[in-house]
Amino acid sequence: MQKFIIFTDLDGTLLDHDTYSFAAAEEALSLIKSENIPLIIVTSKTSSEVFDVQKQLGISHPFIVENGGAVFFPEEFADLDCSDCEKQNNYFVKTLGAEREKILGFLEPLKSDLKVRSFVGFSDDELSKLMDMNIEETQKSKKREFSEPFIFLENEKENFNLLQKKALESGFKILKGGRFYHLIGRSQDKGEAVKIVKSVYSIKYGRFSKSIGIGDSMNDYEMLKQMDIPVLVAKKDGTYENIHLPGLIKAGAAGPEGWNKVVLNYIL
Repeated sequence: MQKFIIFTDLDGTLLDHDTYSFAAAEEALSLIKSENIPLIIVTSKTSSEVFDVQKQLGISHPFIVENGGAVFFPEEFADLDCSDCEKQNNYFVKTLGAEREKILGFLEPLKSDLKVRSFVGFSDDELSKLMDMNIEETQKSKKREFSEPFIFLENEKENFNLLQKKALESGFKILKGGRFYHLIGRSQDKGEAVKIVKSVYSIKYGRFSKSIGIGDSMNDYEMLKQMDIPVLVAKKDGTYENIHLPGLIKAGAAGPEGWNKVVLNYIL
């Protein structure tokens, strides 16, 4: 059997867009565990949220948070040569993204004119309803360090173009996710974080035959570019994000159902 490493987005990909369940991917997840295949989460979620997801999945691999804002390596990577890593609980954390305080400092003066409402301005109750999460989950989603999710209240296309221009001029950029736009550092992306994880695994465990990356939206593009096998799952309406890459595979189904199909197809 070939030696695989799998990188995956969460919301709308491994997790169902509406229910956040991975039940439809259980068969493939069981196979991954039985074959000791690393499953690397690459997400816009916070570390607090990913800790919960990893616990539910029963895994403890490295993971990437907030669209490449930081990479978390568990203690088994203690021999990692990372002089700029910070120890947080049982993880070594390599920070790649801009500090949230700087992101908010840029965004706040522009919110009124560009009709932007971001996470910092939502109450827990408002976000809970908007994201179909309970209050505890919502509070963990708000524990951001390297990004600020937001929505446009009016003139979305026009205001997006204006804000993106200002962001790029100021050292930031905007990514579009499944539910929100995300304001992050200009040099911050999932792809750069993935390169670090792949390099560390190569040094520690030797080369992998194939890397598989699975996503559903434009903010997964940089991750998918780094993969031997880039995969798009369908959105819940059956359409696919407008991403074009050499060898790109469309999973044939949405969310965890598509995820399950494509992983079983390549690993079995």
